Amino acid sequence: MSAPGNWPPRALREWQDVPENWKTDWPNLMRLGLVISPSRRNITSEVNDDLYRLLQLYYGITASLHKKYETLLREQQDTDTNQAQWDRASLRISNDIATSKGLENVSAKCRPTNLADRYRDLESKEWLAAKEELDVCCHEKKLVTQYLCDVFVEAMTISKEMMTQLTPSLTSLSDLLLEPVQEIGKRDSAHNHSVVAAGQASNQSVEPSDVQKDLQRKVKDVIKERSDKCNIDEIVERVRDSMRKKQQYSRLTRGSSGRKGFETYISECCRLAWQMNVQTPAMAISVETDVLFNPTLHDRAYDCERFADGTELIDYYVWPTLFDAENQLPVTKKGRVYTKRMYSSAMLYTPNCQANYLPQVYKT
Repeated sequence: MSAPGNWPPRALREWQDVPENWKTDWPNLMRLGLVISPSRRNITSEVNDDLYRLLQLYYGITASLHKKYETLLREQQDTDTNQAQWDRASLRISNDIATSKGLENVSAKCRPTNLADRYRDLESKEWLAAKEELDVCCHEKKLVTQYLCDVFVEAMTISKEMMTQLTPSLTSLSDLLLEPVQEIGKRDSAHNHSVVAAGQASNQSVEPSDVQKDLQRKVKDVIKERSDKCNIDEIVERVRDSMRKKQQYSRLTRGSSGRKGFETYISECCRLAWQMNVQTPAMAISVETDVLFNPTLHDRAYDCERFADGTELIDYYVWPTLFDAENQLPVTKKGRVYTKRMYSSAMLYTPNCQANYLPQVYKT
């Protein structure tokens, strides 16, 4: 069989080398090729369609990832910008505080978290030194422990009272700063007309303006910043007087004078109590007894007896429970307590029988 006439020269030369039996079968091979050609074309089309869909999916995913990358890049740039602005603002505030006349930058010392750390140190250091001195003049362990705890409670009570008394002064000071001439005129007028009807208020209660609130807040910030170095002799003296008036501690108060460790303990209790009460909001303690022992609020004293066969109630405190603010959780420092066995359910305070109760915070 001769080669087709339309073949190129190279194909013609290769045709000469083909065996004769292949040449004889060529017509059959041609017919077979015509039969399978449509199937081959269909297979190629399906492969191309699948490949096209895969490419579309690839380009779609690529475009989506590129958009997400651009979004993250913009967010990172915004974060860097905000951080830079925050750093500059913090630096300006720190410089303003540090350069203010008579005002040192001690803001970190007065933070509640640092006060809570100082509260722990006070129990482990000054409290222990004072107890060792009082144990010499009194061998009743429970009495000495309760006395030292009550010292801090009294310091918190008196500090809170003094902050309450300070509030009207803050209002008067803000008025004087905003309208000095008018306020001085009012005071002169009040001095010249000192006759006021009994029980009649000299000033009506008026809601302070935003500017007054801002001034009062700034004054409180100054008080807070100075709380670690201001004079607290008045608080210390009031605490001593209050403890001397408690008959159950008469033996301790008579023999406690001149003891350096005990005097330091009272002074440090008053200082810390004042710092806690100038916070906004003020920190608080709890010393409620005859309530259920709660492991989330209380720790037993190291030598406290455990009553596995019954419910335990708080007998007395070694160290009060400390809260960030009045009637608010979480607990900043668990109270250290001695417990006693509850013999009757009638001894329980009904409001505190719940498992997640919050004991009443000590109030003045």
